[in-house]
Amino acid sequence: MDNPFTVERAVRGAQLINRAQELTKVTTTLGRAGKLFVIGPRRFGKTSILMTAVDQLRDEKGKVLFFNVEAYPTLELLIRAVLTEAANLSGNLKQTTTTIKKFFSKLNPSVSYNPVEGTFEASLGVSAAETSEAAPLLVETLNNLEKLAAASKQKIGIVLDEFQKLLQLGGPSIEGQLRAAIQHHEHVGYVLAGSQTSLLTDMINNPARPFYRLGEPLFIKEVPFDDFLVFLQEGFQKLSCKAGDETFAYLFGLVDGVPYNVQLLASNCWDEIHRNPKKRLTREDVDAAQSRLIQVFAPYHAPLWASLTANQQKALALIARNLTEGRTAQGLMTKAILKRLDMTPGTMHKSLLALENRSIVRREFTGTAAVYRFEDPLFKAWILATTTSAL
Repeated sequence: MDNPFTVERAVRGAQLINRAQELTKVTTTLGRAGKLFVIGPRRFGKTSILMTAVDQLRDEKGKVLFFNVEAYPTLELLIRAVLTEAANLSGNLKQTTTTIKKFFSKLNPSVSYNPVEGTFEASLGVSAAETSEAAPLLVETLNNLEKLAAASKQKIGIVLDEFQKLLQLGGPSIEGQLRAAIQHHEHVGYVLAGSQTSLLTDMINNPARPFYRLGEPLFIKEVPFDDFLVFLQEGFQKLSCKAGDETFAYLFGLVDGVPYNVQLLASNCWDEIHRNPKKRLTREDVDAAQSRLIQVFAPYHAPLWASLTANQQKALALIARNLTEGRTAQGLMTKAILKRLDMTPGTMHKSLLALENRSIVRREFTGTAAVYRFEDPLFKAWILATTTSAL
């Protein structure tokens, strides 16, 4: 019997819970060649939403290209991937080669065909020796894709997941160069997605930045517990195992409602009951599953903790305990807290900023107040289980 809780890969299709509105927004934007920024913390299902939307459009014969920018160590490799996917949109070898060379002539491309896989591969005849030279090549590629879409009279959609990585690959000028190009595109739609929430929010809300108000924002939030409850109940019913709503609520809250972690904890509980059948899931079972997961991920969490400065460790442990005790992570700058931790306002601010830049915590806003949350709730659990309460 297969475990119904997926953690090894991005969930797709029917496994997505309560994401119909988000899917519709993504598919509609790509279908009309619009522009959309999808912003959501890691483990919230952002990539699953994007991949399911791409699957739906391709099933309807739509032309959609999907790229996870973090998968490409250089911008030149990303450009080559875009060119290759463009080559695979249609046509036989002769037609495809002619089309690619016509519309991407400045890149001096060559196209080869793999008869076993039935796919094309394109390569660039030009290269960028410096990072600053790669950004114009990407702009040239996207402009040519717009010309190709216009000539074919069929819109093309591009999804760039973890889009913020482009800022590292293309240098500081890439924002402005991309804005100058894609704001005029009418036949290519863009979904630009990322998990560095504060950075991307600033990119689209800061009037001083090129992407200010370029497209609509779509913020990915937690799946409501009531929707997850049905999914959890159905999963354990396969084992003829039941649980009260309060047990599932406890499981949900233990990982802060983060969709991936809910699936991970439920999956571990499910595997244990599959090995040792019982009729009812209890809070003790959930606690035991979390303890097992803490041990499993300790080889990752321990070095991560050790890589932090003493002040960063103190700030992070404080956030973990505040969240667990039902208090928000606000008020980290109070005199009493700073005195207890032997920190100044400056060192606390610097520590929090470093933790945020490393995607260990993120800021969420309730009104005008910032609240810090863990990107990985399991790291919070590890800290609580292994560090001294004196912190």
